[in-house]
Amino acid sequence: MKLPTNDNYTNQEFYQKMYEDSDITREDLIILTCAIFIASIGLNMNSQATIIGAMLISPLMSPILAIGTAIAIYDQQLLQRAAKTLLIEVGLSILVASCYFYFSPISHASQEIINRTSPTIWDVLIAFFGGAAGIIGARKKSVNNIVPGVAIATALMPPICTVGYAIASKNLAYMTGAAYLFIINAFCIILTTIAGVKSLRMPTKQRVNAQPRLAKSKRILYIVLTILIIIPSLVSANSLVHQSILEANVKNFANEELAHTTIIKQSIDEEKQTLRFTIAGNDFTDQKIQDLQNDLVHYGLKGYQLKITQIAELSQLSGKQFEDYINSIIEANQSNQLANKNTDNDDSTENAIVLSEKIQQLSPDTIQQVTVATGYQKDQWLELVIIQPKKTLSADEKKQLSKKIMKRYPEIDQVFFTDLNQKQQLN
Repeated sequence: MKLPTNDNYTNQEFYQKMYEDSDITREDLIILTCAIFIASIGLNMNSQATIIGAMLISPLMSPILAIGTAIAIYDQQLLQRAAKTLLIEVGLSILVASCYFYFSPISHASQEIINRTSPTIWDVLIAFFGGAAGIIGARKKSVNNIVPGVAIATALMPPICTVGYAIASKNLAYMTGAAYLFIINAFCIILTTIAGVKSLRMPTKQRVNAQPRLAKSKRILYIVLTILIIIPSLVSANSLVHQSILEANVKNFANEELAHTTIIKQSIDEEKQTLRFTIAGNDFTDQKIQDLQNDLVHYGLKGYQLKITQIAELSQLSGKQFEDYINSIIEANQSNQLANKNTDNDDSTENAIVLSEKIQQLSPDTIQQVTVATGYQKDQWLELVIIQPKKTLSADEKKQLSKKIMKRYPEIDQVFFTDLNQKQQLN
């Protein structure tokens, strides 16, 4: 289908636009640096709106469209110019993002970062359709929202920032996953740009009709590269679908079999095929737990082992039991922090880690470690903070620090210190 020409650039005008956009200027570098900082902060703070803003002002799309145009019309000069610009921009982006995350006090991987580390076939489809829309939008003379929309949909900026995070945190898995996502997006945009420019019948810079073998070889190369890029995303998509089905089955089990039970936390260990539930109260007998184990098969969870941890109300615990309970929370928190280096966390764990880091910043000279947990007392859930001080604190120092924490974070109900020999609440 031939595109209307009244609102479109002519072939010559479009080529000139691509040529000019493929150049890199000082203003582009400044804008790119600002966009990288904004995107990195958005990823660090788990702010989707901030990330979208960074994608809108990023100049990364222009050289990618220029590369596709250059390949389509066999323009070696434009290809070298655009490729050089893209390499400089990507290199600068990774450098800036790595520096930001290296010095950032928040070191854990937010959900927005994790989302950029496991590309699937859906990311490939988004990039294909986004690239197709992008070449149409780039050819229009009038201001339109197509190219900005493509920038948001294909998300070129966040994967590069995630690579920077992975370098700063020395996480190879995150780096390869995020780099793969960027390659998917860039390659698919280039591929659809080639197809779009070919459909416009723009004149080529070299005579290729006399070299049919070369043209055929390039088509084969495109097909092979496309297949190689798509295959890992299909494997990842299959894993994601399997994970979604497993989580749905666990949710159905919890809703049906634990409907009248307050679940504090649940986790799934696929490698060990274990389901873990932490629940309030101590009403489950060994026989009840065994019956629940037998019911797993009815929810598509055959082969999984059920582990249930019961927590009594805080008011029912003796001094020694309370101390053991606090110590168990600290040990679990340390295990979660260790696991966080290689695995994903749910939102509640992620929020607890963020809050712990913020509380520690309130008095870094005094606080060695902070653990955030949930307690159950008199039919109410309490937000607990457990402080491990760097030095022995007096009663007044504990009281002042407790008040400071609870004033800054009103959602916290109780603050405890690990050097207590008996149960103590500071208000």
